[in-house]
Amino acid sequence: VLSSCPLQDAPVVTDVQVLSERSPQPPGYTRAPEFPEPRKSHPGRKRLYVQVVPRAAATTAVCDLQLSSKTKILPHYMKIGEMGNFAIWCKKKEVPPAPLQHPRCPSARVSQHHLWPLRSLIMGLQVINWGVFTAAPTSLPAMDGVPFTLHPKFEPKLSPSAHALLADLTVKSFADIEKEYNYAFVVERTAAARLPPALC
Repeated sequence: VLSSCPLQDAPVVTDVQVLSERSPQPPGYTRAPEFPEPRKSHPGRKRLYVQVVPRAAATTAVCDLQLSSKTKILPHYMKIGEMGNFAIWCKKKEVPPAPLQHPRCPSARVSQHHLWPLRSLIMGLQVINWGVFTAAPTSLPAMDGVPFTLHPKFEPKLSPSAHALLADLTVKSFADIEKEYNYAFVVERTAAARLPPALC
C-alpha cells in the first residue's frame, strides 16, 4: 500500500478475501472499490475485501496479486477465489523489520561508530574539528572526521624515466575534448521522435 507515512508507520495489506455479495463484511476488512456505476445485484456476484494493518503489527503481507483463467494454476501463489471469468491469486511474504532511525545529531552518530573507542589512539595524529560535528545541518558518513594519512610506502616514487613519460602528456580542456569527440546524439533523438509522446 503506497502511503506518505514513514516506512515503519505505513499500513500493509495482510490478507485478501473474495466473498459473495450476500456475505457479511469480515471484521477488520475493507471492501475494495469496484465500478463507479451502480450494478444490479445477482446471487453469483463476488466482492474483494482487504485487511490493512500498521506495518509494525504485521508479520506477513500480500506482496503480489495475479489474475489468471479459472483453469490455470500459478506456482508459488495461493488462490483466494474467483470473480467473473478470472481466478485471483496472491503471494505473501514476511514483513522485514523497519529500518532503524539514525539520530539527527551527527556527533551522536559518530560516537556510536564501531571504531570510536580507538579515538584516543588517533587523537595524536590530527586534531579533529568538533565544530564540523555539532554545526553540520546534514548527517555525515560514518568515516567523516576520522583522521587519515597515507602510509609512506604507498606514496608515489617516480623514476626519472617516468617524469619523461609524463612530460609528453597533453592536457586538454573540456572544450577541446568536446570538439574532438563531438557526438550529436542523432540516433537517440531520431529514436525518441518516433516514440509516442507519453513515452518520451
